[in-house]
Amino acid sequence: ASALMGMHEYREAREIFAQVLVIDPFHVNSMVNLGSLLGNLNDHAAAVDIYRRVLEIQPALWQARHNLGTSLHSLKRFGEARKLLEEVYRDIPGCFECAMSLANTLRESKDLSSSKAMYEDALAMNSGSKEAVLHLYTAMQELVDWDDLDIMFERVVNATRDQLAEGVLSTVNPYHSLLSQFGAPLTLQIAIAHAEHATAKIQSLQLELMPPPLPQGGGGGAGRGRG
Repeated sequence: ASALMGMHEYREAREIFAQVLVIDPFHVNSMVNLGSLLGNLNDHAAAVDIYRRVLEIQPALWQARHNLGTSLHSLKRFGEARKLLEEVYRDIPGCFECAMSLANTLRESKDLSSSKAMYEDALAMNSGSKEAVLHLYTAMQELVDWDDLDIMFERVVNATRDQLAEGVLSTVNPYHSLLSQFGAPLTLQIAIAHAEHATAKIQSLQLELMPPPLPQGGGGGAGRGRG
């Protein structure tokens, strides 16, 4: 099941994890992996239930506490997510992944100053993290914090190019690349990378990729557009 997860064969992996939990309903590793898998299937409510079951068995398991927080974040239950992730980060202050998740939730909670500070903490833990650089730059933009913004943008461009070269989905998305001075070639690369990722995701979920419907009224001409 874990190997299938690594291959993005989520539905088959889900069935096997379910079989494991029939054999051993208290197999914590399988439960945590199943919760992660459900998140990949965008079934975050089911993931929350799984992580709560794990914590009934092992209340101190930080991975389950962290993942429960990120699942609540995905459900836009930011208040609950923030409380949980703050507790996890207090218990494990050197956890880079915990710092990033908490920073993301603080940002969604509109606590931008705290979010920026947490991204800075995360970057101090892992100075090579491209994701931390990119999120910190965004937080600075949202706060209209122009200190060192030009230097940060140079780091953002370099990090984005590295992500694309490594075949990693760029943290910068096509929409935001249009709002910054990335330039047409890099913006196009970002768009292509996200389109390829979206196509692979659809295939992994065994969904049919349908073209968007054409506007009524046929071909060209000066028809009325819809934004």
